[in-house]
Amino acid sequence: MDGNQNSSELRYRRLFEAARDGILILNAETGKIEDANPFMTELLGYARNDLLGKELWEIGVFTDIENSRAAFRQLQQQGVIRYEDLPLQAAAGTRREVEFVSNLYQEDGGYVIQCNIRDISDRKRLERELQEHASKLVEANRLKSEFLAVLSHELRNPVAAIRYALPPIEKASLDQTAQKALAVINRQMARLVRLVDDLLDVTRIATGKIALRREPVTLQSVIDTAVEAVSPAIHAARHEFELIVPDEPLWLELDAHRIAQVIGNLLTNAAKYTPRGGKITLAVSPDIDQVVIRVKDSGMGIAEDHLPRLFEMFMQAGPAEESKGGLGVGLTLAKRLVELHSGSIEAHSGGLGRGAEFVVRLPLAPPPKTMITEQRQPSASERGRRLKVLVVDDNDDFVQMLTLAIEGTGHEVRKALDGQTAISAALSYRPDVVLLDLDLPIVSGVEVARELRRRGEMANMRIVAITGWGAEQDRRHTLEAGFDYHLTKPTDPEQLERLLRAFATERS
Repeated sequence: MDGNQNSSELRYRRLFEAARDGILILNAETGKIEDANPFMTELLGYARNDLLGKELWEIGVFTDIENSRAAFRQLQQQGVIRYEDLPLQAAAGTRREVEFVSNLYQEDGGYVIQCNIRDISDRKRLERELQEHASKLVEANRLKSEFLAVLSHELRNPVAAIRYALPPIEKASLDQTAQKALAVINRQMARLVRLVDDLLDVTRIATGKIALRREPVTLQSVIDTAVEAVSPAIHAARHEFELIVPDEPLWLELDAHRIAQVIGNLLTNAAKYTPRGGKITLAVSPDIDQVVIRVKDSGMGIAEDHLPRLFEMFMQAGPAEESKGGLGVGLTLAKRLVELHSGSIEAHSGGLGRGAEFVVRLPLAPPPKTMITEQRQPSASERGRRLKVLVVDDNDDFVQMLTLAIEGTGHEVRKALDGQTAISAALSYRPDVVLLDLDLPIVSGVEVARELRRRGEMANMRIVAITGWGAEQDRRHTLEAGFDYHLTKPTDPEQLERLLRAFATERS
């Protein structure tokens, strides 16, 4: 028995001496150190004999005598104490961070305390470095998102002016060459608008602030919108386009604009990455409680190792050497939008040169109880009376083109190029509608709106923001300032005409 005991004690002593954690043995009644292993003396910078008979606070384990003795009393009551992160002051004044665990246990008919002290200084330093790095990444991402939002806003202003300049040209008598040139301008204008929208969506993806405006719609109407937008690119490349859609309406509860954007992105990629004269198929079929949308092409295909990363930000659908331009966010955005609609999207390809297929699944919805069965042109009484409109923007080209468009619908227009002039013009002109940019010289558009809303005589005036800022927080900001509507540049001329028609009807 004595031999076994001696062997056990020897084994324990070897472990005690070789341990790479600090170990202290304390008297259970006084809390004073009775033994310390070599690692503990190395960590503290004291000789073993200098530690014996000391309390923990005297060797820098606790900050003062009160904390040390409070921990000792807690240990006597509970039998164990643990500190995940405890500062330790070594002999040379060096501060270390340690993990501290202390147990009270029986030994030879009495009690003894064992303290295990692990140096976690390096781990804590790495944690701080990681946290600092993460903070820098968050800040860099914030600055990137802010830059992209500003860039998107600045691009929208000239794009808006061009968009309103096109309708008068389209109505003019043009020779065949000019008509072809105008068609090119329209196609490239549409592409530029999509790129600007994608820039803004990058920030929305990064911040998780993509908002949906759900409503009951037929999938057929959404597909018509997407196909109409992409048709020029498909026809320009001389692709054969096959559309397979059931005759029976398929109803869904979704944001029609966003899902049209998804389908449009898939069709655009198919047109870009399919050699001239290829084939593109858009097929729709119901599947129990879902609808399945397939976009298939005979294009250059996707390498097998490329498929798993295809929906990552800034990845291109085709091989790098075959890049067709774009920002590389279309598929990322498509995936996020589909998932927000409780759907799924996946990509398939037999490899390079063997085409690709994208499959979107979305949940079906029951038909709405009331449905609009026909569209008709508004009657003369519905068009309402002639409005007085004040257009305010610091982009003179945009103001001129917007004025032409509004006057073309029969309304009267006054113009202002800064906020202060806008307030004066509104007070003297008393417009029915103010179309107001936000970034104005002298006085901002938001302050103009607030000033007009403070005046009782302007209570019935409609104020519409027409701005390059289109995020949800921008819309909330304008609503709080007293705007009635928020339109994002480049505004669709037909959308603005419908809005003015509604205002005119209110006043007739």
